[in-house]
Amino acid sequence: MWLGFAKTTLLVQRGVVAIPKSVRRERMVENLAVFDFDLSDADVAAVLPVLALTGTPVHLGPIGAGQVAKACNQLICAASLAAIAEASVVAGRAGLDVGRLLELLQGGYAGSNILADKGPRYAAKDYAVSGAAKFWIKDLRAYLDEAERTGTATVQADRLLDVFVRLTERGWGDLDTAVVQRQIAEPD
Repeated sequence: MWLGFAKTTLLVQRGVVAIPKSVRRERMVENLAVFDFDLSDADVAAVLPVLALTGTPVHLGPIGAGQVAKACNQLICAASLAAIAEASVVAGRAGLDVGRLLELLQGGYAGSNILADKGPRYAAKDYAVSGAAKFWIKDLRAYLDEAERTGTATVQADRLLDVFVRLTERGWGDLDTAVVQRQIAEPD
């Protein structure tokens, strides 16, 4: 218990919004105690390696900054998913070996974690779920809400949202995000 308490306290001290998960009232009350507690330098040193296992805590701005950061990440990922899917459909229809093309692209500027993960799925038209496509609707809506709140015009978020909404309406939302390829290949 102390380690979890120390991790949460460290995040709060560094200005990161930490929301400990708990459903038991007594744990919720204990979690609130982090606001009356300071970690020593030794405590911080002990907790940092644990936090490093889950990522790098970074303070990006005011309360809600983490949600905006996630929404921005999801826009970039959705755009990559759609671009790779669209390219694989065009390449396949043009007679290219899609698998080999995507392997080739991985070695250049188009290379990415998403291409490395989804490329083989696109080549095989494998839509077995590793991450359900329907969940991207929420993420893209969050991005569009933030764009509207900040008065920012969007170029592709609306179109990406439309793709995920349409494929979900077709009953494909529980399939892997690679099903974007099918939506592009078989438009309604």
